[in-house]
Amino acid sequence: MKRILLLVLAFTMVLSLCAYVPAALAADVQPFVWLLPGNEPEDNAMVLAEINKRMQEDGVALELKTVFIPWDVWDERLNVMLATGEEFDAFHVMQDRVKISTYYGREALAPVTQYMEEFGQNIKAVIPDDILALGQIHGEIFGVPVMFRDFAYTDEPIGCQVQYWEELGLDFPPKDLDQLFEQMTQIAAAYPDENFWVPTRVNQLSNTALQRSFDSYPFVTIEDLFLVDQNCAASAYLYTDEFKQTADVFRWLYQNNFIHPDLLTMPVTQRNNMVADGQWAFNFKHVLTDAAKIKVNKPDAKLDEIVFKPEEPRFRGIRVVNNYNVASSTSDDPSKLIKFFNWVYAKQENLDLLLLGIEGVHWEETGPREYRIIGAEAPKYNLGDGYLLSNYNFARMRQTDDPRLASYWLAFDSDAVNSVAAGFNFDPTPVLTEYQNCLAEVEANVYPIKYGLLPMEGNYDAMISRMKTAGYDAVVAEFQKQFEAYAVEAGLK
Repeated sequence: MKRILLLVLAFTMVLSLCAYVPAALAADVQPFVWLLPGNEPEDNAMVLAEINKRMQEDGVALELKTVFIPWDVWDERLNVMLATGEEFDAFHVMQDRVKISTYYGREALAPVTQYMEEFGQNIKAVIPDDILALGQIHGEIFGVPVMFRDFAYTDEPIGCQVQYWEELGLDFPPKDLDQLFEQMTQIAAAYPDENFWVPTRVNQLSNTALQRSFDSYPFVTIEDLFLVDQNCAASAYLYTDEFKQTADVFRWLYQNNFIHPDLLTMPVTQRNNMVADGQWAFNFKHVLTDAAKIKVNKPDAKLDEIVFKPEEPRFRGIRVVNNYNVASSTSDDPSKLIKFFNWVYAKQENLDLLLLGIEGVHWEETGPREYRIIGAEAPKYNLGDGYLLSNYNFARMRQTDDPRLASYWLAFDSDAVNSVAAGFNFDPTPVLTEYQNCLAEVEANVYPIKYGLLPMEGNYDAMISRMKTAGYDAVVAEFQKQFEAYAVEAGLK
């Protein structure tokens, strides 16, 4: 039955790709097929025609074809296409969902190092060499990093709806986690008819804002398997006090009705709707980027963000860069990825067109690095507010955006500290079976404990036993071996 399902999905994707193949191309023009998560914008065909016209006028012999895969089936369909060898040129990677190293282990990536040198001059002009190096594995580049925001300003804040604090006369910002939870108890009691579920992400990124409050911070957790501190010590995260402390926090939240009982199974869209509906008072995540959506449902919402230990420098954990556009191993010519993005980053107008649509039709400039959408509230064309391809050298803010977002999108904080693991990409190939088993165990048995649905007592030892059976110790040993070599080579030790 599973084989039949895979064949059906593969056939479905073949049909979708066929819809994107042009009837005829000039002899020297190559199709460039790019897979993206989400739904196709209403005016996508109109914008593609303009992009291709301008590219070819600029001497770039490519014909862009975008294939959109809905969020809730993105991972599944992409995996099927890769497993069946479906031919396409590039796809988007979100390291908070699946890391580049995981795709590398699946032999899904094509190296583009030589093409970056030959065709990537504009890319290198807007993406520093040390950032390009972050996506390397064994010295090879596999994609183009998307520097669309400064994660020092998005991963560490805790977003809050401050009106609840103000209405009850509570001190804001809370000075630490204990005070925050004490205040949340008071807020929930004062508003018994409202839900205050924390719409947390179910992955490693839910850790950062919370763990900044820990005495041992800064450190990073990677795939909820590994922990690396700033002394270059790599360890098994699930054995650490930091994991246990995180699980204890979420257990308190769950027991006090701040964690939705379906957190682990709800679709991404449902969690996003919880954020937009304002069914929360705080979240382990930045919120200013969601302000417009939230205010549609809660126009009186007053949004702010807090960062524990504000006197200490901001810290970029594993996400100095989170998003990449990578060359698929199924591409007939991986150089197309570099040629395309070299055109995108050649000038402001090119990125504006790809990201925002046609100026005067879909958007208009309202000031330096500022724009507004023309017409309806929902844009007829927009590629994900920048995370798919933007770069802070070209980024724009909406006219209605909170001015505080400038520190997210328009600059990188030179005083922020990067994790020592930021440039390290684990190659799981030597322990691939064990690694894949461990990732499956994290989903099935670690997350119910980490996110508080099950107590540590009576469950932790059994979970660790399953992880050991899956090969966790071997995976950690291989990670430590590779990270040690990386740290020595990078001059960190």
